[in-house]
Amino acid sequence: MSVGEHIDFHCPSCNSLQTVEIWRSINTKENPELKTELFEGRINVFHCLECDFEGSLPVDLLYHDVEKQFCVQFFPFEWVLDENFIKRFHFKDGNAILILPEDNLNLPAYLRNFQITFNMNEMIRYIIFLEKVLQTDKEI
Repeated sequence: MSVGEHIDFHCPSCNSLQTVEIWRSINTKENPELKTELFEGRINVFHCLECDFEGSLPVDLLYHDVEKQFCVQFFPFEWVLDENFIKRFHFKDGNAILILPEDNLNLPAYLRNFQITFNMNEMIRYIIFLEKVLQTDKEI
Protein backbone atom coordinates (compact mmCIF):
# COMPACT_ATOMS: atom_id res chain seq x y z
CA MET A 1 0.00 0.00 0.00
CA SER A 2 1.25 3.51 -0.76
CA VAL A 3 1.32 5.68 2.34
CA GLY A 4 1.25 9.45 2.09
CA GLU A 5 0.51 12.17 4.58
CA HIS A 6 0.62 15.92 5.01
CA ILE A 7 2.99 17.45 7.55
CA ASP A 8 3.82 20.97 8.70
CA PHE A 9 7.40 21.85 7.84
CA HIS A 10 9.50 24.94 8.58
CA CYS A 11 11.64 26.12 5.68
CA PRO A 12 15.31 25.76 6.66
CA SER A 13 16.08 29.02 4.85
CA CYS A 14 13.34 31.48 5.87
CA ASN A 15 11.54 29.51 8.63
CA SER A 16 8.17 29.86 6.88
CA LEU A 17 5.73 27.17 8.06
CA GLN A 18 4.06 25.25 5.23
CA THR A 19 2.04 22.07 4.85
CA VAL A 20 3.68 19.59 2.51
CA GLU A 21 2.78 16.18 1.18
CA ILE A 22 5.22 13.37 1.97
CA TRP A 23 5.29 9.73 0.97
CA ARG A 24 6.45 7.00 3.35
CA SER A 25 5.71 4.10 1.01
CA ILE A 26 5.24 3.74 -2.75
CA ASN A 27 3.42 0.66 -4.04
CA THR A 28 3.93 0.68 -7.81
CA LYS A 29 0.97 -1.61 -8.44
CA GLU A 30 -1.48 0.70 -6.65
CA ASN A 31 0.11 4.00 -7.68
CA PRO A 32 2.34 3.62 -10.76
CA GLU A 33 2.36 7.41 -11.21
CA LEU A 34 4.40 7.74 -8.01
CA LYS A 35 7.29 5.87 -9.65
CA THR A 36 7.37 8.58 -12.33
CA GLU A 37 7.28 11.30 -9.67
CA LEU A 38 10.13 9.59 -7.78
CA PHE A 39 12.26 9.28 -10.91
CA GLU A 40 11.59 12.95 -11.75
CA GLY A 41 12.72 14.06 -8.27
CA ARG A 42 9.30 15.18 -7.08
CA ILE A 43 8.80 12.83 -4.10
CA ASN A 44 9.56 14.15 -0.60
CA VAL A 45 11.00 17.40 -1.91
CA PHE A 46 10.21 20.72 -0.24
CA HIS A 47 9.65 23.86 -2.35
CA CYS A 48 9.30 26.99 -0.21
CA LEU A 49 6.55 29.28 -1.46
CA GLU A 50 8.15 32.26 0.33
CA CYS A 51 11.85 32.15 -0.60
CA ASP A 52 12.08 29.49 -3.36
CA PHE A 53 14.33 27.25 -1.23
CA GLU A 54 14.27 23.65 -2.44
CA GLY A 55 15.54 20.58 -0.66
CA SER A 56 14.88 17.00 0.31
CA LEU A 57 12.65 16.31 3.28
CA PRO A 58 14.23 14.16 6.03
CA VAL A 59 11.71 11.30 5.84
CA ASP A 60 12.09 7.60 5.11
CA LEU A 61 10.60 6.02 1.99
CA LEU A 62 9.88 2.40 1.06
CA TYR A 63 9.64 1.64 -2.67
CA HIS A 64 7.65 -1.55 -3.17
CA ASP A 65 7.19 -3.29 -6.53
CA VAL A 66 4.63 -6.05 -5.92
CA GLU A 67 4.70 -7.48 -9.43
CA LYS A 68 8.50 -7.74 -9.65
CA GLN A 69 8.75 -8.65 -5.95
CA PHE A 70 11.41 -6.30 -4.70
CA CYS A 71 11.58 -3.33 -2.42
CA VAL A 72 14.15 -0.68 -1.64
CA GLN A 73 14.21 1.36 1.57
CA PHE A 74 15.56 4.92 1.77
CA PHE A 75 16.60 6.48 5.07
CA PRO A 76 18.03 10.00 5.44
CA PHE A 77 21.76 9.54 6.09
CA GLU A 78 21.72 11.79 9.18
CA TRP A 79 19.65 9.09 10.92
CA VAL A 80 22.85 7.01 11.10
CA LEU A 81 23.95 9.34 13.93
CA ASP A 82 20.88 8.36 16.00
CA GLU A 83 21.66 5.46 18.32
CA ASN A 84 18.00 4.39 18.45
CA PHE A 85 17.93 4.12 14.65
CA ILE A 86 21.09 1.98 14.63
CA LYS A 87 19.60 -0.33 17.28
CA ARG A 88 16.86 -1.26 14.78
CA PHE A 89 19.44 -3.32 12.81
CA HIS A 90 21.69 -6.30 13.31
CA PHE A 91 24.62 -7.60 11.29
CA LYS A 92 24.02 -10.89 9.46
CA ASP A 93 25.82 -12.51 6.53
CA GLY A 94 27.79 -9.36 5.76
CA ASN A 95 24.75 -7.04 5.73
CA ALA A 96 22.85 -4.78 8.09
CA ILE A 97 19.37 -6.26 8.46
CA LEU A 98 16.37 -4.38 9.86
CA ILE A 99 14.96 -6.12 12.93
CA LEU A 100 11.29 -6.69 12.16
CA PRO A 101 8.54 -7.10 14.76
CA GLU A 102 7.43 -10.72 15.14
CA ASP A 103 4.10 -10.04 13.42
CA ASN A 104 6.06 -9.11 10.25
CA LEU A 105 8.14 -12.29 10.13
CA ASN A 106 5.56 -14.03 7.90
CA LEU A 107 5.96 -11.44 5.15
CA PRO A 108 7.31 -12.60 1.78
CA ALA A 109 11.14 -12.75 1.68
CA TYR A 110 11.46 -9.72 -0.59
CA LEU A 111 9.67 -7.60 2.03
CA ARG A 112 12.00 -8.81 4.78
CA ASN A 113 15.31 -8.62 2.86
CA PHE A 114 15.42 -5.32 1.08
CA GLN A 115 18.17 -2.99 -0.07
CA ILE A 116 18.79 0.05 2.13
CA THR A 117 19.90 3.33 0.58
CA PHE A 118 20.81 6.69 2.12
CA ASN A 119 20.46 8.88 -0.96
CA MET A 120 17.37 9.27 -3.17
CA ASN A 121 19.46 9.17 -6.36
CA GLU A 122 21.08 5.97 -5.10
CA MET A 123 17.59 4.55 -4.52
CA ILE A 124 16.53 5.35 -8.08
CA ARG A 125 19.74 3.88 -9.51
CA TYR A 126 19.27 0.70 -7.51
CA ILE A 127 15.67 0.36 -8.74
CA ILE A 128 16.88 0.75 -12.34
CA PHE A 129 19.61 -1.84 -11.68
CA LEU A 130 17.11 -4.36 -10.25
CA GLU A 131 14.72 -3.86 -13.17
CA LYS A 132 17.54 -4.46 -15.67
CA VAL A 133 18.66 -7.63 -13.84
CA LEU A 134 15.07 -8.90 -13.79
CA GLN A 135 14.67 -8.17 -17.51
CA THR A 136 17.91 -10.02 -18.30
CA ASP A 137 16.75 -13.01 -16.23
CA LYS A 138 13.51 -13.15 -18.24
CA GLU A 139 15.47 -13.19 -21.50
CA ILE A 140 17.66 -16.12 -20.44
